[in-house]
Amino acid sequence: MGEPSVARSKDCDMEYDDSSSRQSGEPLLEHVEGVERSVDYSDGLPPTSKGMFQSNKRKSKAADEDLHLKLRTRLDAEVARMFYSSGLSLKVATDPFFKSAFSRATSMPGFAAEEDEHQDDQPSLVTQMFFSIGLSPTITRNPYYRGSFAMAALFQIPGYVPPGVDQLKTTLLQKERADIENMLQTIKNTWRKAGVTIVSDGWSDFKRRPIINIIAVNEAGPVFLQAINNEDGWMWMMDDYIAEKLIAAIEDVGSENVVQVITDNDPFCRAAGVLIEQKYSHIQWTPSVAHSLSLALENICAAKNAENVVFKDCHWISEVIGDAKMINDFISNHSMVLSMISEFSKLKILGIAHTRFASDIVMLKRFRLTKQSLIGIVISDKWSVYSKDDEGKAKLVMKKLTDELWWDQVDYILAFTEPIYSMIRITDTEKQCIHLIYGMWNDMAEKVKAIIYKHEGKGADEESTFYSAVNGI
Repeated sequence: MGEPSVARSKDCDMEYDDSSSRQSGEPLLEHVEGVERSVDYSDGLPPTSKGMFQSNKRKSKAADEDLHLKLRTRLDAEVARMFYSSGLSLKVATDPFFKSAFSRATSMPGFAAEEDEHQDDQPSLVTQMFFSIGLSPTITRNPYYRGSFAMAALFQIPGYVPPGVDQLKTTLLQKERADIENMLQTIKNTWRKAGVTIVSDGWSDFKRRPIINIIAVNEAGPVFLQAINNEDGWMWMMDDYIAEKLIAAIEDVGSENVVQVITDNDPFCRAAGVLIEQKYSHIQWTPSVAHSLSLALENICAAKNAENVVFKDCHWISEVIGDAKMINDFISNHSMVLSMISEFSKLKILGIAHTRFASDIVMLKRFRLTKQSLIGIVISDKWSVYSKDDEGKAKLVMKKLTDELWWDQVDYILAFTEPIYSMIRITDTEKQCIHLIYGMWNDMAEKVKAIIYKHEGKGADEESTFYSAVNGI
């Protein structure tokens, strides 16, 4: 017989003897107070260790269930935010491919790798979800879409089913609103001490319906207050209506907390600002710097009144921009000509929305970047073939694009408007810079003057009628 060996339980600090003479599965004798009992240790654990093992197993199972519950709750919230932030129809939650994509991802490891492995063989569940519902591909840029599927592929959550329509309409929506209100409360708590600026802007949706946004902002951050759906449209053109909505927002925030109101610089907003200042002596109305500068650029670039002094000095600018718009429209409206752009340049001709700040300057900047490509198009052999349906305008386009004097005018416009454009870019952000505005404004004016005087070859003590016109605007 060999020497007895000592075995240690893995689940507790307990040792027990085993004898090499025992045949496999044979009961051991446990000695308790001089009494021999036959005890079955055939599974390798004594009774005490069995109990502790089962207890630890139950604790481990409870811990797993608790972890899975937390993961379900977190993933449900991420999926809900995907719906709320993207405007995704809640009907998507009933789609079988939507449910299957999440259920499969959370029930098996390596889901993402498997999807990639078979993506050339057949459409993945996520791809099938897009096809079956008709989802726009733009939702893939939504951070909550990416986050929810990344989390689903990372963690195993047995039996997970994404939230349905009822949950998205009730409990999850209520929880999300409560979470957002809690986050915003930390900002609101600073209003009394730091003060608040009420900011309002009017814009139109894709159906050209006017909407008025009102936001409260201070150094702690912005808080969205209200979006007014002004379907009648004409109400936005009344100063007392604008003032009424802004005064309601001021009262909602607390007039004692508000120090300033910022709006666009159009006549109706200016008149509304006067009404607000009359009602609240401690509140100042301030026009948007970005909008004011954009209006200034618009007046410089589109002088129309022939009797106006500004027209005499600035009408050549509107002519150059008119030529650029004509060229842009001609190329955009001829598909074959437009297709030639890709042969000469990686950049495309821009379709600039009229509502964009400094839209004319943005268009000229893109023309300057694509100058060689545009010239290459009009001197190519294909130009005469693709532009036969409007030869007269095609010749005019070719004449302008190959005229170096016209390009010199474009360069001059971009040069003296660059300081103005740069200031628009700086002020048209969420970065706090109002305390820098006056210094920036003076620097901008000096830079514009220096560029114009250098171009005209004038000394500092001489007068420039063009600069006087620009500075007056």
